[in-house]
Amino acid sequence: MLHGSVRWSPAKSLKFTGMAQGALIGGLPNLDLGLNLSLCRVALLLVATAAVLLFGHSLDCRRKLIHDSFR
Repeated sequence: MLHGSVRWSPAKSLKFTGMAQGALIGGLPNLDLGLNLSLCRVALLLVATAAVLLFGHSLDCRRKLIHDSFR
């Protein structure tokens, strides 16, 4: 069993919240044109998000494997 603790970091929370808000505000369509969603755009968003998350996860697993092999 692993022992440890989880601690909240206000600075990291503010940084993440600011980055998320910037992405949401920057990703909003032009307000003059209204909300311009299409099925194709939503599908592209889901595919791109899945690809980025899977790529990041595989890189992190590879990094951990390499670092653990040096011990």
